[in-house]
Parts: sequence; structure tokens; C-alpha cells
Amino acid sequence: MLFSHYTPRPLTPLKAIFAKVDELRASQSERDRADADVFAVRDGNIDDVFPGMFSEDFPKPIIANFVDIAARDVAESLAPLPSFNGSATNMVSDAARSKADKKTKGMAHYLTHSDLQTQMYSGADYYASYGRMPILIEPDFEARSPRWQLIDPRNTYAEVDRYGKCHAFTQVFKKSIAELCIEYPEYADRIPGPTDTPYSQSMIEVILYRDDERTMMYAPERHNLVLADAKNTMGECAVAYAERPGLKRGRGQFADVLWTQVARNRFANLAMAAAERAAEAPLAVPMDVQEFSLGAMALLRSQNPEKIRIVGADLPQAAFAESQLLDNELRIGARYPQTRTGNLDSSIITGQGVRALEGGFDSQIRAAQDVFAGAFREAMRLSLKMDEHYWPDDERSIRGNQDGVPYEIRWKPSRDIDGDYSVDVSYGFAVGLDPNRSLVFILQLLGARLISKDLARRQFPFGINVTQEEQRIVVEDLRDSLVQSLAGYANTIPLLAEQGMDPASAISKIAAVIKGAQKGKALEDIVEKAFAPPEAPPGAMSPTLPGSDGMMPPGMGAPGGMPPAPGQAQMGPGGSPDLITMLAGLNSSGAPTTNVNIKRRQPAF
Repeated sequence: MLFSHYTPRPLTPLKAIFAKVDELRASQSERDRADADVFAVRDGNIDDVFPGMFSEDFPKPIIANFVDIAARDVAESLAPLPSFNGSATNMVSDAARSKADKKTKGMAHYLTHSDLQTQMYSGADYYASYGRMPILIEPDFEARSPRWQLIDPRNTYAEVDRYGKCHAFTQVFKKSIAELCIEYPEYADRIPGPTDTPYSQSMIEVILYRDDERTMMYAPERHNLVLADAKNTMGECAVAYAERPGLKRGRGQFADVLWTQVARNRFANLAMAAAERAAEAPLAVPMDVQEFSLGAMALLRSQNPEKIRIVGADLPQAAFAESQLLDNELRIGARYPQTRTGNLDSSIITGQGVRALEGGFDSQIRAAQDVFAGAFREAMRLSLKMDEHYWPDDERSIRGNQDGVPYEIRWKPSRDIDGDYSVDVSYGFAVGLDPNRSLVFILQLLGARLISKDLARRQFPFGINVTQEEQRIVVEDLRDSLVQSLAGYANTIPLLAEQGMDPASAISKIAAVIKGAQKGKALEDIVEKAFAPPEAPPGAMSPTLPGSDGMMPPGMGAPGGMPPAPGQAQMGPGGSPDLITMLAGLNSSGAPTTNVNIKRRQPAF
């Protein structure tokens, strides 16, 4: 029996669960209030968080919503998914690599079915704003596949052990009475309140609780009415949890800069009021002015015109300096550099200077990706286990698109997973570097033979199917060799004619290859058909191969050998590559110099 290690045990009493959830909510009340404040500020309702800080003339902020802008930018930087690859105990074995590649395609199907890339824009936003990103793994019985859900972490409570494993997860949300009565008609007489009807749109609180033993939904406002309760036959809570590290875990990076944003808005209001007073300032004139003209090109007659002036309100320069300080404090607190919004000091003109300014931003991206990689690894492990648990012998066809390459495989969890839930999740060891630098770094390691080509492909700053790409490279190399061989064969036609031999056979074969290529057929199929040996009549002797009698066919011996094929004409004997000589040194002034020489050798005839 599959998963025989799971031993049913008595379920935890419901009263104990109700009491535990109440204690969790009470202990995390401060965190919930901070989450609510961040959400209100990002939603444009900062006046609800800080009442009394806004005037009747300007009941809303007059500055850009910095917290929302920074959170969206951070989320978009974190949203790209890492590479998921099935691991094998022996990646040198072709059979093991083939099985790992098939498991990689199966995992890619999970991600595509869950539309995870689109969800990651919200999930990364949750992580940046609230410091948490829960990943729920749910069985989709209609599609017979696990499905990932990245949910809003507000009013959720995860019970995580010291190893980061989530053993229980509680989600609090609200639903209308009418919706609950439709979903649970058997409780339609108990869900509405004393003054409600089953069609009421009033919202009541609902709690979804799941742990290693059970999944349960109940309504605490209806005396903990249990709406649904089912055993967890997997024996494991199917939740992966990404939590922002720090002294106070699960806290978003914008919780401490809300007051700073309010202060910036306050200074903006004061600056606007000062500008308004300056524009509406009174006009001071000497005593001899008896008539006033207002508007453009107004004329005032006075014996003391130098005394006519607008009464100005001088603004202290310290106010503008304080506004700049608040802006800097806001960016420092949010770890959001000026370069992200294009505010670049003109004195910083080098790429290295820009890189230094964004160092703090890059470091938080790398830290978040490390956390995401661990959560994704756990989520994929749970997905593989769930697939094998619910549909072990259900063989089905899986179609998908992995890194731009469509595929279709036959998937049977008991055979293709076979209890192996290991998975490699990697953003690449060059994470944090821009694509150009990361590629140079990988090529340097590869050139020094410190890593294999397989590992180098897995660390690219973009996703590829490693096994399939290697197969493509091998096929391309062999096809290039076949094209060169065909070109060499075509070059023998003049030699055959000069020696009095009939070149018709060679010409017809080359023509057949060209015609097949024009029709879009595979090169190897065309060549195999064109150069197939003729069928010998019954009783006839097998034809001898050229050169089997010790004599080389015309055009293939040395020194009158075959001329080089196109693509090899500038190469050495036998198509050997050019000899590239690279020298580095110092000139007379001490500056470094590099010289590159290419030597080509023609084969002797």
C-alpha cells in the first residue's frame, strides 16, 4: 500500500483547535494591525491610519504614494521564477538523466497548471509588504494535478517548527451569509443570525484551519459552527512558507516608514500653503498713492515708486533641507535607492558608481531569492508527494511548454516519481550579477574546467531545458558534419569528370538532397534515402566498398586529396580549427596590451 508509513491517530479535539486559534490571533494582533496599516497606505487611505494629519482642503496626500511605488518595483524584481530541475543520484548515467528530465517536465506542468509566474507578481508583493508569502498546495481532482495558490498573508497564522516546516496553517477571512448558505445548504438554518435571512449580504468571519491531521472550516461568530471537516490522508500539512528573515520575523520592509511618508506629505502641504500666501501677498505702497490698478500692466502713480512692492513671506532654507532629509530617510528605511526612480546624481557617471548606489537593493533581492528557493523546494516536494498520493497509477498525457519548448509526455506518478521528491531549485550561482557579467563569469569557470557544461547550463541567468538543449547541440554538431561531408562529396564531381568517370550518380544524389531540403524534410532522412545502397538481385555478390581493395577512389587520396569542404576551406588539415595565439604584456608606459593572432594552414596537395 502506498504511504504505508502513515499511521492514523486520534484527531485533536475541536475545542483544543478553537482555543489554539484564538491564542494565535491574540498573540499576533500587533502584527495584524501593522499589516492593516500598510494595506491602507498602499490603497490610498493613509488618512484612515493617521486621522487628524490632513486638512479639509487636502483630505488625501498630495505626494506620490512612495510605499506603493517601491513595493511594486521590488515585487517586479522578485517575480521571475527560478529553474526547477529534477535531480538524480547519478547524472552521468543516461537513464538517470532521462528520468530526471521527465520529472522536470512533470514539475513544469505543475507550475504551468498553477499559472505560478502570474501569481508571483502578487506573491512577491505580499513578501515585500507583509514579510510573508504562504504557498498552499491543493489537489485539483478535475485536472488530476496539484495546484499552487499564493494567498494574501494578512490574517493568516503559520505554525512553523525550528527547521522551517509548516505543521499547521490558519486563514481568517470573511464571506457573505448568502454565499455560505449556497455552499453549505445543510447549515442554512444556522448560518444566518437572529435578524438575518439566508439571502443576506452581511459578512461573517470564517476560519480555514489545516494541519498534519485534518482540514476544517468553521464560523467562530456562530458558536464555532463547523462547516466542513476532513482527515488529511497525506499526513502532512501541504503548505510552504516563505518568511522574511530578521529580528522580528514576518514583518514587511515598509512598516517603519509610514510615519515618514506622512511627514513628507505634511511638509508638502506647508510648502504649498507658503506658495499660496506668496502668490496672494498684499501690495505695499507709499502714502501718496490714491488710486490702484490691478492686473497685468497695472499703472500706479507715486513720488516714491521704489517703495511699491509685494509683501513677501520669506521661507527658511531649513524647511527645504528638512524635506530633503525626510526623503532620504524614507528611502533608507525602505531600502529603495534613488537610482530606481531615475534620481541619479550627475557626478555619478560610471557604471560602477550606479552599481554601488544599488548595492543595497541587489542584496535584498539576493536574500529574498534565497528564501524563495527554500520555499519553492518545499512546495515542489509536497506537490510530488501529493501527486503520487492521490493519483499513483493514473497514467495521463501531459502537455506543456518548458522554456519556450513544447512537449508532451506520458506521466504516471508511481513510475515517474517513485518516491523521489528531491528537486533542484536555483536562481543560479551568479545571482545578483547582471546577465552580461554572469555569463562572462560562467564562461570563465567553464574555460578553466572548474565546472562541467551541464552545471554551466543550469546556472544561466535564463531558464533552459538542460538535457534537451544538450541533445540539440549534439544533433546540430552531427548535422554540421553531415553538411560538410556532402559538400566534400560534391567537390569530387569535377575530379570524377576529369578522370573519365560518370558523375551522374553523384549529381543525382546531391540534387535529391537539395530537393528534400526545399520540401522541409529532415536532413538525416534525406541523406539516408539518397545514399541508400541499391538492392542487389538475388544471387548477386555484394558490392565492394570503395577502398576495400586497397585502392582509394578518385579524389580521396593524398596528395591528390579531396579539396576542403565549404566551411573547412580556411581550417587546417581534416577540418582542424584555427590556431589562435593570444599574448598579453605591458608597453613602455606600463599600460596593458593584448595581441591576438590567427594562423591558418591549408592542406597540402
